[in-house]
Amino acid sequence: MINKKDYLAEIGNPILREKTEEVDIKKIKSPEIKGIIYELISLMRHFNGAGLAANQIFYKYRICVIELNENQRYPHLSNIPLKVLINPKIQVLQSELTFDSYEGCLSVPNLRGKVSRYCKIQLDYYDQNAKHLSETITGYAAVVYQHEIDHLDGILFT
Repeated sequence: MINKKDYLAEIGNPILREKTEEVDIKKIKSPEIKGIIYELISLMRHFNGAGLAANQIFYKYRICVIELNENQRYPHLSNIPLKVLINPKIQVLQSELTFDSYEGCLSVPNLRGKVSRYCKIQLDYYDQNAKHLSETITGYAAVVYQHEIDHLDGILFT
């Protein structure tokens, strides 16, 4: 049995409050970054998370992964195919309209909290193939992206 505390930083660990560092685009396909991405995906799936940021597993890189595939922890959320986000940036769209989200986190066990989230965001990022992508994300799916990118900025939902 894998012990979460051996793999995931939990609230109180200083790495969760530090901003992560951008990945040099030329290094995205390196064995180191590929290894971190593999580890993120594996641990996110193992612990049944909707996403996982690199600093949650003790790396200071601006990388996170997101995936919702009939996740039992989040039955109210629609499926999101696996996304690897490297150096993601968010722009808020539509007059900064917000709604309240009740969130949990693998790094904050046994606690949920109300967070005000934007309804519509513009997301710019690189994928694991160093391809630059831009997407508009709306509704509850936008919550997942904002939550993970907050991690990369050293922000916990608490």
